[in-house]
Amino acid sequence: MTGNRRKIRSVRDKELAMRIARDRIMGLYSLSCSTDRADLARRYLEIMQRISERMDITLPREIKRMYCKKCFSPHSRESTIRLKNGIIIIECRHCGAVRRIPYR
Repeated sequence: MTGNRRKIRSVRDKELAMRIARDRIMGLYSLSCSTDRADLARRYLEIMQRISERMDITLPREIKRMYCKKCFSPHSRESTIRLKNGIIIIECRHCGAVRRIPYR
């Protein structure tokens, strides 16, 4: 009997932990978008990525495409964005990494 209760409690704990992690991810993302300091924005995105990896949460597509996966700097107006043959090509202004995203 106590074994079943522990399983139920652990499932509830896991659901609670997942909900807290999602809230923290969204909070960190909004903080990174609202801050003017690039170093803070980069740090917020690093923490957000680490939380999503630890809790095995897939980030929404909109969030994934808003920052460089190599240096965690948010894409800004200075980033080079080109459209070529059905592909969006984003070049990071900090590290020079290139990201290709199909849009068809």
